[in-house]
Amino acid sequence: QAVHYYDENEIEVGEPIQCKVAVNHVVELTAEEKAEARQNAIRQYQDDELRKLQNRNKPTAKKETKVEPSLFD
Repeated sequence: QAVHYYDENEIEVGEPIQCKVAVNHVVELTAEEKAEARQNAIRQYQDDELRKLQNRNKPTAKKETKVEPSLFD
């Protein structure tokens, strides 16, 4: 296919496909990689919790209800 790609002058390259790759072996992480992953997870958890606390204390805008006149009143 690579030779065909270079032989043709007017080949349009399509968009990247949406796919995932599954691997059947366990990836071994070093102690440094484990520590870094742990720190990233802790930092992400703290950011999420902080965002929850900040959003909880935000005052919500009071919704005013419009009273519509009725023909039957």
